[in-house]
Amino acid sequence: IGMNDGKVNLIENNKISVFPIKTKLPEVRVFNILRDKRKNVWFSTFNGLLKLSADGQETLLTKEQGLPDNSIRITYEDQQGNIWIGTRWGGVAKIDLEGKISIYNKKSGLNSNFIMSIRGDQAGNVWIGTNDAGVNVINPDGTVRGYTVSQGMVSNLVFNTYTDKQGVTWIVTNGGLS
Repeated sequence: IGMNDGKVNLIENNKISVFPIKTKLPEVRVFNILRDKRKNVWFSTFNGLLKLSADGQETLLTKEQGLPDNSIRITYEDQQGNIWIGTRWGGVAKIDLEGKISIYNKKSGLNSNFIMSIRGDQAGNVWIGTNDAGVNVINPDGTVRGYTVSQGMVSNLVFNTYTDKQGVTWIVTNGGLS
């Protein structure tokens, strides 16, 4: 459980304890926590992305290491094991299995750099929800397409997406479902 003050708690066997991390995250909101397939844990904070490797090593990733912004809102692991990072002001970064960082932002075709959600579908597309410009879809080939109220969505503020077993993607907005 990530806290607004940078602390992390763990609930295990119905007991709450402080999750031990060495990297100090003073008074920094922990927005999202992801445990990937390789048992790394990723902490999304407003002061960077803290990676806790399966072997216990901690690495704080920021703009200095190639991220587009230090305000990290969300992380997502796709089917191939790539880590997608949604930021507040810089768009999206993708870290591939070799550690190479690719950036997707307004310059490369996203409708907005203020990211609210990231989720993939069965076809390998990655759905990017934004705060103010609808949803973007990054196809497996890297091309980007966007959907907004102009294409029939009920709102451009997207909290989340979900693709069901039939391949229909549901978009959760502040105005209802699209």
